[in-house]
Amino acid sequence: MVNEDYFSVLHDFAVNREKILRRYNELLLSKINGFFALCNYVTGEYEYVSESIKDNLGYDVRNYTAEQLTEFAGKVIHEKHGGFMVKTFVPIFGEYVRKHATAETGIDFRFTICCKLRNIYGDYHWYLLDTAVVQADETGFPITTLITCTNIHYFKKDDCLHYSILRKNRDGVYEVVLEGVGNDEINEYNLTPREIQVINLIGQGYSNKKIAEKLVISVHTVQTHRKRIISKVKCQGTAELTNFAFSRGLL
Repeated sequence: MVNEDYFSVLHDFAVNREKILRRYNELLLSKINGFFALCNYVTGEYEYVSESIKDNLGYDVRNYTAEQLTEFAGKVIHEKHGGFMVKTFVPIFGEYVRKHATAETGIDFRFTICCKLRNIYGDYHWYLLDTAVVQADETGFPITTLITCTNIHYFKKDDCLHYSILRKNRDGVYEVVLEGVGNDEINEYNLTPREIQVINLIGQGYSNKKIAEKLVISVHTVQTHRKRIISKVKCQGTAELTNFAFSRGLL
């Protein structure tokens, strides 16, 4: 699963782009079922898509130009999901970053959204698109983003088009600062901000005691949160809860 250990290799992206892309590929794609892409956030063009997309969706895009990659991306994303991403979610993220990012913190932001991608056979599978800002301008606004696309089809529990915005805290850990859904026909779990914090820490492997220390609450309160979370999302244990949290971009 994607976490801050993977994103740590991206800090010097502007200095040595090709080397870092190769390193990211080595670190990430041996661990997940997916691929990644590089996007110019200002122009909206895709500048690079990793070769592992062929193993996932069946497409060979090695010789595509940026214009062809951008056109391809528009066709492979489910029409309704792509429309929501472009017209609604990207502006939400842009507005949030303009309000909260600075030149120093611009690359501390990520956003996630789960959507359906079409493979070469015409079948749609759910993917989590986890987007990290790797270059920002003098105001902190994104210039270049790296999008990690992970297949979550086999453990996604619903048809929720869920999104989240995450920001790195003082400890270097990404925390969810805003989340929501893009379709109103699905059953929402109504997780509270505190419950999301607890899920995030559970997914990172923290024990109840460590979670209590980190959130400055009692172990009993953590246990209560945990029981309520499991009841709400109808998971059978920590592993299933972690998969659920990952599929919604909460890790």
